[in-house]
Amino acid sequence: SVGVDQVQTAIRPKVTVLVTGSEFLAPGVKVVPGRIHSSNDVMLGAALERTGVTWRTSREPDDRETLREAVLGADSDLIITTGGVSVGDHDLVRAVLEDLGAEIVVHGVAQKPGKPMLFAMLDGVPVFGLPGNPRAVMVLFWEYVLPFLRKLMGAADPFLRTEHLPLAEGLTVKGNRAEFRAACVREGCVHLLRDEGSHMLRSLVEAEALAVIPSDQRTFRPGDRVEVHHLPGR
Repeated sequence: SVGVDQVQTAIRPKVTVLVTGSEFLAPGVKVVPGRIHSSNDVMLGAALERTGVTWRTSREPDDRETLREAVLGADSDLIITTGGVSVGDHDLVRAVLEDLGAEIVVHGVAQKPGKPMLFAMLDGVPVFGLPGNPRAVMVLFWEYVLPFLRKLMGAADPFLRTEHLPLAEGLTVKGNRAEFRAACVREGCVHLLRDEGSHMLRSLVEAEALAVIPSDQRTFRPGDRVEVHHLPGR
């Protein structure tokens, strides 16, 4: 009706999620000693569905050859792995990628949670290697993977909506890494939710945003402003 017969569209990227770890069971399977239910594939699947990409997930044991075959068979525009990126005996992701000729661009980021994160390029396909802890997985997805996917899909501004808002309460932080804290925004102020370990998810379920605590500032007074990244759909 406006005289335009062609429009430019973005592709829907194909994403493969490989959840590594011999300890994982599918949801609904009875837990036995030494095994736990897998949550990362469920969470990432839901997040990817909201993003609008085509995706699939699979669980892979801590076996080098099996993981190698899974990576080779991914046939995707982006690969996400969870687990296996630290330095333990069962952390195989980097070794497998290097065996396949991948370029390791980043391995380790100075932040909490998510320090062991890996990013690589394998025959032109980007690979995000996320640690296995569920809270770290979701923080890294929102901060890195989601903007990457949005850019692939043609978004002009792929990053989370950002504001600088005052803290409702004072804060003292230990260590020397930047931190991403689960938070809610009430009446223009940032309320930090209870800090949890990287394996705990309750605070992220309740969160509306991530408050960024920079590595060069460890003490905050009430009213000090921090960078706030609003989570999608919240």
